[in-house]
Amino acid sequence: MLAKKTKKLIVLSIYISFIVLFSSLNGLSQPKTLIIAHGGEPETLFPSTASQATIDRIYSIMEPLVYLDPEGKPIPVLATRWEIMDGKKWRFHLRKGVVFHNGEKFNAEDVAFSIDYTKDPKNKVDRMGMLKAYTYEIIDEYTIDIINEAGTLDPILPESWYCIHILPKDTLIEMGHSKFSRGPIGTGPFQFVEWKGAEHIILKAFDKYWGGKPKIDRVIFKTIPETATRVIGLKRGDLDIIIGVPPTEIKSIQEDQNLEIRQKSSLCAFHLQFRCDIPPFKDNINLRKAVAHAIDSGAISKQILGGFAKPEGSVTPVLAFGYNKNVEPYKYDPKLAKEYLIQSGYKGEEIKMVSSGGRYFMDNDVNAAIAGYLKAIGINVNLTILDSATYISKYFAHTIEPMFLMYWCDNSGDGVENLFDICHKDSRHHFLDKGGIPELSKLIDIARTSSDRNIRREAIEKANQLIHDYYYWGMVYVLGKTYGVRKNIKWNARVDEIIYVSNQDDKL
Repeated sequence: MLAKKTKKLIVLSIYISFIVLFSSLNGLSQPKTLIIAHGGEPETLFPSTASQATIDRIYSIMEPLVYLDPEGKPIPVLATRWEIMDGKKWRFHLRKGVVFHNGEKFNAEDVAFSIDYTKDPKNKVDRMGMLKAYTYEIIDEYTIDIINEAGTLDPILPESWYCIHILPKDTLIEMGHSKFSRGPIGTGPFQFVEWKGAEHIILKAFDKYWGGKPKIDRVIFKTIPETATRVIGLKRGDLDIIIGVPPTEIKSIQEDQNLEIRQKSSLCAFHLQFRCDIPPFKDNINLRKAVAHAIDSGAISKQILGGFAKPEGSVTPVLAFGYNKNVEPYKYDPKLAKEYLIQSGYKGEEIKMVSSGGRYFMDNDVNAAIAGYLKAIGINVNLTILDSATYISKYFAHTIEPMFLMYWCDNSGDGVENLFDICHKDSRHHFLDKGGIPELSKLIDIARTSSDRNIRREAIEKANQLIHDYYYWGMVYVLGKTYGVRKNIKWNARVDEIIYVSNQDDKL
């Protein structure tokens, strides 16, 4: 009897051991999937873009020569090192043994092709303007010189080209622009798998990544414009990282033992943009002044943005090189605003304003507050809410309404980057008349070409003052980024606010 019981116990013990072993193996076989909820839907996945919604999806797929660490310091990626040659050009030494996701070998030909392709107007790549004045010379298979055709040295070219992603020459020629935009192939730690409309984009780990196989198996980006829905998904365990936690939900997330709030100072700025190239703001500085002085940016920062935002006068963020501390935010003064409104000749005509419907943190609330302030001084505002994709499409097509809230990030950490993108007469993103703001483009060019740091700083500071005095926008504020994250996620927030998943990030 005892022997039978002993035998049964042994059999039961072996059975339990098998169950435990099977469960362990089954657990090991489950892919580590990181799920990130974003408020904005990308219009395209073609790299070298200015759209943050695209940037956040593409940076783990495509890679530049030089990238920035989470604190904004340049680090080698597809270039292992770089140096100034003859005081006029940059020489990049490229990483050997790198392959694209389809097996195509990376070399200097791909870098040269990427420069040519990006700056060719017919391809309509967002960052075209950044490469307009540059050419190259291939030294050998893994060495290339980048040359400014003007014969001057771009002092921040390694950092500023963080957004110029290297394209696979043969593959892109074969696929064509349209197909590549829906299924990009790069050298990054993750490769593209699927894009299912506004629902999700799926990436998977690239086993042959030069930096080592990623610890996370899959990354899923979900587009969820509603902030409340993102918060619910995080608390329920459906999401691992959410972008833009509203102030009202921070405490409840901090009280959840499985969640935490991660905050990061930012190199990005929001601004209420005027279209100075079309009526009613074209050639009417008094109307622009009326709008600027009608808005209480301090109240918006405290009451709507929970004190996480800070009104600014300089569009160059405080963390970026060239920030002008002497350029102050426009003063909230309804009486003065009404005086400017009278001087503007405004007769009560409708002024259209557009919001991006959840693309940016609390953007609908911010835009509604702005519209309320303007109506209070007698401006007839028509505020329209658009879905994220339509909003950014209208922006890039220059068909967007005369007044809108826009967000730009000084990713390189240098103020000249944003100044060129949104204010230089040669940039495709400005909303100024053809001549732009007198002297502004000259100042930006000085900052882009001088090797003297003091001269560059002075030029950027003066440029910020010129823009401020011109009233190119009605309000500027910098908002520290707030993320809701599950505690078992190893991932670093960045000062440039890019949602980059590296090969070292993990789900523990």
